[in-house]
Amino acid sequence: MSPPPFRRAKLPPVPRGLAVFCALTVWTLGLFAASPLLHGALHDDAGHVGHFCAITLFREGAEGGAEAAVIAAAPALFPAGDTAAVTSVPTAAADVRLPPGCGPPRG
Repeated sequence: MSPPPFRRAKLPPVPRGLAVFCALTVWTLGLFAASPLLHGALHDDAGHVGHFCAITLFREGAEGGAEAAVIAAAPALFPAGDTAAVTSVPTAAADVRLPPGCGPPRG
């Protein structure tokens, strides 16, 4: 007996429209991020160093907006002999552990 033919699942109109909108948004951001002329056509200060918009965030990998919130942490200093490491790792009781190589049952 052969398997039934492949049928494509039909999405309701709202998720399909949302998916198309998101795809077009990413495509448009990529287009404007790749072309300084198109980006400059949107607003005058597009070439300015301190310029901040969705296109610059997309072009820089969304890291450009976090420049004002840079957090620098110094390493913690511990006196000799003290450790900050956890000495024991909590584990499950022996009666509820699975044998090695076994996973939870399918449910």
